Amino acid sequence: MADRPVHPARPARERRLAVVRTDFFLPEAERLTEQERALMTAMLLGLVESLSDEIRVELPGSAPPVGEPDAALLCARLGETGLLQQDRLVALLLRRADEARVADQLVSGGATPRFVQGLVSHHNSIVAEAAMGLVLARGRRRDRFGHVGVDFADLDGDTAVLLAHALAAALAVETERGDEPFAHAADALLGRHDEGLRLEAIEGRLIAALQAGGELDDALLLTLADEGELGLLTAALAERAGISGDEAWERLSCPGSGRLAELLRIAAVTRPAAASLFAGIGAVIGLQDPAGEIGRFDQISGAQAEACRRALRLNPAYRRAADRLHGQRG
Repeated sequence: MADRPVHPARPARERRLAVVRTDFFLPEAERLTEQERALMTAMLLGLVESLSDEIRVELPGSAPPVGEPDAALLCARLGETGLLQQDRLVALLLRRADEARVADQLVSGGATPRFVQGLVSHHNSIVAEAAMGLVLARGRRRDRFGHVGVDFADLDGDTAVLLAHALAAALAVETERGDEPFAHAADALLGRHDEGLRLEAIEGRLIAALQAGGELDDALLLTLADEGELGLLTAALAERAGISGDEAWERLSCPGSGRLAELLRIAAVTRPAAASLFAGIGAVIGLQDPAGEIGRFDQISGAQAEACRRALRLNPAYRRAADRLHGQRG
């Protein structure tokens, strides 16, 4: 019996169909916009390029030869193997894209937000120092064209380890210069990684300084919303609610089903301020029904808000396990 013909293109075609099918049937609200996709791609390329340079600096010997792989090629290689498909990396890129989109939509007429710059001359030296630190950190994350970027410090520890070693390995394979020097270079790069320099950590320090000075009131929340300061608004709500910034971001960036109302309730936001936030920032963060959200805000009792706060302070791994177990029993 003759051997059956081999069709090497079939697996690739099936993979493409699977991707297209998934994208085609996604609800419109869940799809990336062209702006988000372009910005996330640019941020990823910028991050890969900067890390590649850092790894090359750590290599022993002379300068790298001409013909070193560029960021686009490295991203393609890592993308083909799935090494870039790390949930926390994608979540960070999406967060930065969302923050930039909200800022662009809320700040009208091309005006530059002045809130943070104004705090640099604050009478409280701790607030002023924290504000200056944030201004400098944001400046380091923008390219020469003023486009927002992602810094290596913004990655959480686990993602930093995975990305640094994946990129070092890709450079070793592409240049055929041996594994050992690239592995050591990745270790040296990781030795300088400091999660305390994450943009969210720097924003958190400014908000904590404002809270310590008694300035983290509803008026400040509304100012942050008006200026499109989504990162600082997240940190402010987290500080007032006594929960992590990640938990606050999850509810602020995906506000449906009363999640935003719940966040504002546990952050002790007054009803007038909550209504202003729903009406002002709601549309740009995806809140479909601001009137319904204020109704849900009214329905959350003080006891329910406190129970929610206690639940959100539990370890996320525990909550995920408990949710699965409760679902299994149900």
